[in-house]
Amino acid sequence: MICPIHPGKKINVICIEPHGCQKKLCSECQYYHGGDTKQYLPFQRVLNKLKLKSEEFQLYKQQLKEKFTFPDLIKQIDYQLIGVWKDLRESFQKINEGIEDQDIIYLNLMNSGLSPSEYSYSDLEILINILQTDELNNWNKSKSHYFNQSQQATLMLKSEVEKLQQFITEQFQGVLAYKKQQEYDGFLDAKSKSTKTKCQIIYTKFNEIQYKCNGEILQTIIIYDLLNKPQIIKNLDVLKHVHWKGELGNDYKKVGLWTAEWMDTKQIVSCGSYSQNGMKYGYWIEMVKDYFQEMNLLEVGEYVNNLRQGTWKYCYNFEYMYQF
Repeated sequence: MICPIHPGKKINVICIEPHGCQKKLCSECQYYHGGDTKQYLPFQRVLNKLKLKSEEFQLYKQQLKEKFTFPDLIKQIDYQLIGVWKDLRESFQKINEGIEDQDIIYLNLMNSGLSPSEYSYSDLEILINILQTDELNNWNKSKSHYFNQSQQATLMLKSEVEKLQQFITEQFQGVLAYKKQQEYDGFLDAKSKSTKTKCQIIYTKFNEIQYKCNGEILQTIIIYDLLNKPQIIKNLDVLKHVHWKGELGNDYKKVGLWTAEWMDTKQIVSCGSYSQNGMKYGYWIEMVKDYFQEMNLLEVGEYVNNLRQGTWKYCYNFEYMYQF
């Protein structure tokens, strides 16, 4: 491949430093580019390193598959639920069919139109019991009992299914959110909340979401929490202009000091610390719910295990105003 900057010179190396150079360099480009020669790799070296990275990636992928078998577990749970539901449905059906069959036996005997002499001895015995005893009343009583128990079982099943649905909805909000685009009303003017507009939370990749409003992407974030649904930020100025900085722990929970800046002015609008378990603790400065940058009204107080404690104060530009 010929260098587009130096005609007649062949591109023979790739710059692997993570900066904004042209990457593909000829010998003359290298001279003007400068820097450590170790940052230049011939094409074959690049391919060899990529092959090694690919092998490491494939090995780790296989190790994860062996360690985490959740796709197989999901299938197993699916089969279990389908199997239990099939058995239950068939059992209810057999109970109803058994009751219906016995009703038909009684009705056929009573409405056959045959002479008593034409009945078998066993059928005649049943007919005599119908005429002379409480055979039908006892059967109707038994039917009522079976239907009552079946209804109780059905209502119990319905209640447990609703509990399961509620449990899944509450505990797996983040997972369930992947299925759909969420819409909500945001507001552009935090002072009056008068300018409402439709906003969307859209999953663009399996772990990336975008907050959009009127076709504009206000923020794109990487998510690591599959159990909780994404936070809905209705204040669109905050969504668009506030940027958080901090570190993530090994399990991708926030740890240590985190600060939020208003991107245009670099002004701190929130800050505080997270424990190793991702819980807020100690003193925090936070934006008020309907924050707007011109006023810069903040709240100051203490967190213990992610819960607010004691007296919190309003402050304006870090000057205390009053308590609440």
